[in-house]
Amino acid sequence: MRNGLSRTISGLVVGAAIASGIGLVSPRAFAQAASAPVAMQGVTYLTGGIGEDEVQQLRAAAAKYNLRVTFASKTGAYLSDIDVSISTESKRDVLSIRTEGPLLFVQVPPGRYILTANYAGKAQTKHVAVPAKGAVDIVLRWDEVDTGNAHGAAVQRCPGCARRAGRPAPSSAP
Repeated sequence: MRNGLSRTISGLVVGAAIASGIGLVSPRAFAQAASAPVAMQGVTYLTGGIGEDEVQQLRAAAAKYNLRVTFASKTGAYLSDIDVSISTESKRDVLSIRTEGPLLFVQVPPGRYILTANYAGKAQTKHVAVPAKGAVDIVLRWDEVDTGNAHGAAVQRCPGCARRAGRPAPSSAP
């Protein structure tokens, strides 16, 4: 009776998970799906970097991208949900997205670009020369923003991106 009851409960739990759309997917499979390259407006980009598996996946793909940007606070916390726009110097829009983690890798044609990143209403603009060979690595840092939440942390701080003890602050791509 006990085995039958256990099987019934297990079957109900699995059935409920599938019916509710949760599904039973391994965290590794989710991380891989979350960091798929996206082709948009004539460029390809990859954004993410939440969790060790995803960071490793992005690091492995980094050489395929010639513009790589890391977003962090001045205290070293990685940031997510950054509104980013990239345009040519002649003001032609190339890409406009919201990041899904502290890393953004973009493959653009060689040339001069204006990168604007907005975190909590504070914009930073960088003029970037992307070479024909090689890549450009940029780290953008913001002051912490007190949004008035219960913990005093910035709402857009990258969940799951908190530095481990002893891990250095991001001075380049994590």
